[in-house]
Amino acid sequence: MTPRVVLATVLVLAGTGVCARLGLWQIDRWHEKQRWNAELRASLVAPVMRLVGEPPARTRIGGRRVEVRGRFDQGRQVLLSNRTHDGAPGVEVVTPLVLEGGATAVLVDRGWLYAPDASTARPDDLP
Repeated sequence: MTPRVVLATVLVLAGTGVCARLGLWQIDRWHEKQRWNAELRASLVAPVMRLVGEPPARTRIGGRRVEVRGRFDQGRQVLLSNRTHDGAPGVEVVTPLVLEGGATAVLVDRGWLYAPDASTARPDDLP
């Protein structure tokens, strides 16, 4: 055998090994996504968690539906600039929701708002 044939054989075998390993990796990812989807389905059918006072650790909520009651603190509202929607410039409006009891707040993304310059908007002018 010539060195050229040996090199070609080694390269083909290495490429085959890499492709086989990538295929196994894809199967592992598929199983992982199936587990995540099953966890998400279980969290969506679980009863709604009502938050009162101090919120639990994020790992305890983990995708569950929650209900919170309180008041929006519009004085501390934040606009996240340079957010587009269907190609239109705008901002995301994020407002703290002060929970009943007044000690804790949760940030709520209240949605996208058109802004011609993609940085300034007046969410108070809209209901």
